[in-house]
Amino acid sequence: MKKNSRVPVRASQAQRATRLAAGSAKKRRRDSEEERQISQIVGRHPLPPSVREVQYSFGEDSTGNPAVWIVYVVEDDQDPSQRRISELNELATTVRNEILRSDIERWPYVQFRPAA
Repeated sequence: MKKNSRVPVRASQAQRATRLAAGSAKKRRRDSEEERQISQIVGRHPLPPSVREVQYSFGEDSTGNPAVWIVYVVEDDQDPSQRRISELNELATTVRNEILRSDIERWPYVQFRPAA
């Protein structure tokens, strides 16, 4: 009798595992699509001359929500001009706002760091 009572439990566990695997695959496809969309958004905006490269990092923020960190690596400048600061701030605001207006679920964190 015990063998028969275990069979439905195993089937239920197998069904749950199948649903979890299907959910994970769907999440990976969505994440991949969002990464592609973010890359396209960032690529649409010309980079100021001081920006050497753009780096992306995908994950969860401190609240556990999906996030993207977009890091613009800029030339090190101990005394940047007001014009340079304005260019970088405008770039960050434009990219962040475009991501927020899209159907992307990740919260965009836009950062700058000096080149090594």
